[in-house]
Amino acid sequence: MTDSSPIAQALTDAKVEIADHPPREDGELEDDEDKVAHSPRLILHRIQWIGDQITRGAISFLNQEYLYLGIFAAVFAIILGVTVDAFEMGRSESNTPPTNFPYTALAFLVGSGTSILAGYIGMRIAVYTNTRTTFQCCAGNTMTYGGK
Repeated sequence: MTDSSPIAQALTDAKVEIADHPPREDGELEDDEDKVAHSPRLILHRIQWIGDQITRGAISFLNQEYLYLGIFAAVFAIILGVTVDAFEMGRSESNTPPTNFPYTALAFLVGSGTSILAGYIGMRIAVYTNTRTTFQCCAGNTMTYGGK
């Protein structure tokens, strides 16, 4: 997403006068909306800047959410270990041998970890593809299903 020519073509197709202004040196967004509306490079810079802000916000949200989820998972795994697994490990029935490992608590922690990983990967993919989709929409490309 470094080539602004598709945006320039979309502006030309929309009969918008193009003025190629470079992005600000400090990396911040241009305040002059009229300047941005006529500059493909400034439009691309704005798309990338907004995408970066959304990515940082999503990661910050996930870090906070996973902190609380990790605490909950640890406490609940201890509860499972003390109740269900302790019962299973202390069984003395002759037809079924007792277990010597807290399988239920471990299975819960593995499932929690897998869920956390899937959520993180999904969020990263979603914010990345949303930025790319926005770029393609600005470029005027039509996306079809089945290659037609």
